[in-house]
Amino acid sequence: MKKLNFDSNFCIPPIYQSITDWSIYKISYSRASFIEDIVQETMNRIITTTTNENKSLVDELAIAMYQENQRIRYEKWKVDPEDERDFWKDIKNTLIVNEDIAETKDNWNPRNVEILKKIIERYAEEIASQIDPTVYNIARGTSGALMAGLLNDLNWKNFHQVFNPRKSLIDKLHILGQIEHVRALASQGTVVFVPTHVSHLDSLLIGWSVDAIGLPPVIYGAGLNLFNNKFFGWFMDRLGTYTVDRRKKNFLYKETLKAYCTMAIRTGCHTLFYPGGTRSRSGELESKLKLGLLSSALEAQRMNLIANADSTKGKIFIVPVVCSYHFVLEAESLVVDYLRQTGQYYYYMGDDAAKS
Repeated sequence: MKKLNFDSNFCIPPIYQSITDWSIYKISYSRASFIEDIVQETMNRIITTTTNENKSLVDELAIAMYQENQRIRYEKWKVDPEDERDFWKDIKNTLIVNEDIAETKDNWNPRNVEILKKIIERYAEEIASQIDPTVYNIARGTSGALMAGLLNDLNWKNFHQVFNPRKSLIDKLHILGQIEHVRALASQGTVVFVPTHVSHLDSLLIGWSVDAIGLPPVIYGAGLNLFNNKFFGWFMDRLGTYTVDRRKKNFLYKETLKAYCTMAIRTGCHTLFYPGGTRSRSGELESKLKLGLLSSALEAQRMNLIANADSTKGKIFIVPVVCSYHFVLEAESLVVDYLRQTGQYYYYMGDDAAKS
């Protein structure tokens, strides 16, 4: 495959010279109006779905309220807002009042629509990402040094690489494939990367690789539990990382999350999805894929085609990526998980292995 042509600073010229040209920066700069768009899009989705499938809005609100109260009671995390219990208590009381004073059993009683909007606004505010150029530049420098440190022996012979981690990484990380073609696609439309998932380092590796080939940063979802650590949470919140709370399984939250991904892609934000869902325990290519969030790329393309019927504007490109390592730092735990899954009751750990 064609060798990458790096300049004297060991980088390929970026396709956008200014950070203000990045779509992710634009939605961060106008975050309030972007969240309003997400809320409106989610409302439209829910209205369409409940109407077409003859669902009850009141039932969906009640299900969300019940599941959220159960989550607060049994699965509370540090990152959860302090007013969680009060918020959902207020939703419950309002639902009861609305039921008592409703003149009809109209599925779209304005009072219930107002509750729906209030819930979606809260979800959208939690999910939505942003990017801070200063924090991004700090992370851009430190991530290279961190990866260089992980991939090098710590001894005096390669100590100089600490001061030029990019060259060290270029020598050790091999970015292969149709790089110029991907750069061309990113200039014409929005790229959605769909990589394999074998390590916690994947997002860091892909983020560094995307920067190395001159593309703007991608947005990707991270489990809300990772934000329990205030230090890392503060950084991730300013690096375009939107949150995914897997505890929330209600229809309203799922539609809000899908609407966010759809709107971000439509706005031109290059995006990263892991179709495997979780890390591959065996290291094999995933054969069973989770296409939930990936479907938002198809929806975004459909909406773009409708909006620009006579134009090539708004093209979305799906780019598969394979992450390959000789070894990963968490190999031991992945192997144990794999043996448990495949061996089930035939597999058990000895005392020495369990203690390690």
